[in-house]
Amino acid sequence: EREYIGLNNGLLDQACIALGKKDHLLMLECESNEYRLIPKAANMPDFELGIFFSGLTRSLVSSDYNLRVTECKTAAWIVQAYENVPLKAHDKTFLRDVPESMYKRHRDEMPPRFARRAEHFYGEHKRVREGVTAWETGNLEWFGSLSKASCDSSIHNYECGSPELQAIYQLCSPPTASMAAASPALASKAPASPWSIRPRRKASSKRSRKSTWRSSRSIGIRSRCISVRVMTGPGSYKSISFLEPAQAPQDVPAGEETMKGLE
Repeated sequence: EREYIGLNNGLLDQACIALGKKDHLLMLECESNEYRLIPKAANMPDFELGIFFSGLTRSLVSSDYNLRVTECKTAAWIVQAYENVPLKAHDKTFLRDVPESMYKRHRDEMPPRFARRAEHFYGEHKRVREGVTAWETGNLEWFGSLSKASCDSSIHNYECGSPELQAIYQLCSPPTASMAAASPALASKAPASPWSIRPRRKASSKRSRKSTWRSSRSIGIRSRCISVRVMTGPGSYKSISFLEPAQAPQDVPAGEETMKGLE
């Protein structure tokens, strides 16, 4: 991918495909290429995974993906320059070679963009280690909170994810004060507590489909809707709507579905 399409990506996706195993967590150390397959703890509560398609295709090459890689390397360069550490070539520079304590000494002096990228890197590094512990001990609530923190940092510190994906993420998340202020409509549909999801059949009424088109077009998603149940407590569920791929309405100009910066 790096040589053929020019995407400066890592090994994670390929490793998951080649090394993944059912009911196991893959722990991958990219520096050494060592990995561990960690079985699900015997005391792990039952859970379900929901996979949602935004209705748009993914094109990382046309997004800011490569720019984010460059920004992380530049963040490492900036910290090393403040510390008078001999600099390596840019393509040989990595934040993993910069101790977090060194970064913290200079983060307030760094341009905010690069400080946010470094903040995401060090936060993810810590969350991965904690996530392994949560998985090994069967602490699903802790594991879920770490996953949510990772999503939040990806949006705010790493600044990635299309508006469509972020909208779906907000629908799945407990509402916050900033979310409610920015989008009262989305906040009103968000669950109020930790949740799990159970897919149900598509809503069948014409009225439901019409309202779905209106709401999906308002956030730029060319999709139809499926209904799901959100667990809001023991034995308590709330029905909300999500989106699945579909043809756009006839009044949508050709090509309008294509958007830049998709992930």
